[in-house]
Amino acid sequence: MQVELKVNDKSVQAEISEEQLKKLGLIEDKPRAGYERVEKGEMYYLVDIYNNIMRVTKKVKRIM
Repeated sequence: MQVELKVNDKSVQAEISEEQLKKLGLIEDKPRAGYERVEKGEMYYLVDIYNNIMRVTKKVKRIM
């Protein structure tokens, strides 16, 4: 993949594989669509049938 790197107001064109871009964290393995489940402990928004908007935290299961 042809990329342009910019550092200190200078730019350089380079050829980098997608695997290298993933390792650098510049692209994700799978793009997010916005409908993925949140991880435990993360917050998400919920709109009920009355158009009330709630901020909810996904609970972490505790084993005792």
